[in-house]
Amino acid sequence: MTDTPEPARRRSTRVVALLVAVVVVIAVAAGTVALVAKRSGGGGSSAAQPTPNDSPTLHLSRTSTGGVAAEAAAAGGSTTALGGYDLRGTLSTSTSQGVVIDASSSTATRAQVTALLQALGMGGVTPTQVDGGWTARGTAHGQPAAFALDETGGNVWQFARGAGANCLAVSPGSAPGTSSSCTAVNARGATAKAPSRAALVKAAGGVFSIVGVTPGTGLTVHDADGVAYLDVPLTVEGLPVVGVDLSVGADADGLTSAIGWLHPSFSTVGSYPLVSARTAYGQLAVAPVPALGIACPAGKPCPTPAPQVVTAARLAWLTSRDSNRTVLVPAWQFEVDGFYDPAVVAVSPSYLGQPTTNPTPAGSAGVATGAPGSAPASTAEPPAPPLPATTPN
Repeated sequence: MTDTPEPARRRSTRVVALLVAVVVVIAVAAGTVALVAKRSGGGGSSAAQPTPNDSPTLHLSRTSTGGVAAEAAAAGGSTTALGGYDLRGTLSTSTSQGVVIDASSSTATRAQVTALLQALGMGGVTPTQVDGGWTARGTAHGQPAAFALDETGGNVWQFARGAGANCLAVSPGSAPGTSSSCTAVNARGATAKAPSRAALVKAAGGVFSIVGVTPGTGLTVHDADGVAYLDVPLTVEGLPVVGVDLSVGADADGLTSAIGWLHPSFSTVGSYPLVSARTAYGQLAVAPVPALGIACPAGKPCPTPAPQVVTAARLAWLTSRDSNRTVLVPAWQFEVDGFYDPAVVAVSPSYLGQPTTNPTPAGSAGVATGAPGSAPASTAEPPAPPLPATTPN
């Protein structure tokens, strides 16, 4: 596959707020991906694909994301409301119909998990099969290490060694919506020198090979406290998944953390009419605006925040929960101030019922992986899909 850069998303302030079974990692640039997407109509590849007339009503836990502003507000800011959105352009992009896919039927074999553990530095550790996935505990590079894989979340997995081994977000078999929080600590200290990009890519080479990801040369490595981090955006059937990446971190000894998907399988929930990007923008524009703490001049009123400028939209997948299953739903993701950030579900509202009470989609928890900063996007609307397509089996 070729390297196809995409406009980047801004990283939010790195605050660890891990929501079990949800993996949301902010990307810094685009790479290339070979994510296997096995999809059927629910009864095998030869089954007839559903139509809007026989597709079920969706009860989604979320139908939009607030973008980096909402994430920063949730992380502790809260005094001044942002200035809303200002559309520059027509947002003429439109797609009439799309499918919703279910990742909860994914499975991973012992051989696959063992190979991944070997690549992560946990060679010789025997994985334990549990209800809904796999777990493993042992050592890696002389430190305690832990691993978990959640099959119901599309084979989302996570690895950490050192202090992070006791704070995994992914937990197969746990109640959706359960949360945990901890502070990542690097035993080497803030003065330790992080490995180079080449060293990081070499350390993660076995992981990239097993999960089917090729990191693009345009990806930027970020350093924090002696650890280098690299995030590779993932696509499913050619479309980006909002906020879901393969993320790896390494120090001078080897990998310290990693999170991603292992060959997920998808079944088709149904086929649905989609609203246009312009209609979805209308929903974004009237959504509650988050409040942020900003620096204000002493003794003077705070300045009025300027609107965030929306210049383009692209079709993407948004992870959500539909009753007790994890689903990927077509969504319009908007380019805001030069970065692809907030997203709004594109499925026609007539097919959306009351939301499920579980707010936590498998495949989207905030994970602190690297330092802030990212490359700006082009203001031109990219073609869809923006990354190389994967071929369903």
